[in-house]
Amino acid sequence: MKTAEPYDVKNQFGFEFGTEKNVNFLKNSHSLISNRPFYFSLALPEGNYRVTIGYIRLSDRAYISTVRSESRGLHLEQINVEKNSFVEKKFIVHTKDALIRKGEYVRLKKPRELKKLDWDNKLTLEFQHTSHIAYIRVESVSGIPTIF
Repeated sequence: MKTAEPYDVKNQFGFEFGTEKNVNFLKNSHSLISNRPFYFSLALPEGNYRVTIGYIRLSDRAYISTVRSESRGLHLEQINVEKNSFVEKKFIVHTKDALIRKGEYVRLKKPRELKKLDWDNKLTLEFQHTSHIAYIRVESVSGIPTIF
């Protein structure tokens, strides 16, 4: 198995908060496996994105997975992946940063808000429970309402 890499500013994607140690990749594959929580981020401009996750089937057992985005926005709660089945799930995420327009930024009230995942230039996905994933696809979408 190949181990995961931490977030890399140059490549603009990777695993965050030291959770790369919780993820492995199947040999001769890009599929990842983890039985522990992990965070995966990719740099994206502000906007709406469709996230598609393809869960790998296991031959010996079923498992559950939960996915949140940004600052713990719940998208997939305890998705059940049955033994010998493949599951694909999709959801929409809105990313934003603190920039309003050139030179103007959202004024955050408390220092703790500066570290919230909502205010950076990345889409961060938080995976809980078991994750055996064939792919994570992220596509920009337009023409959908955004509620703040």
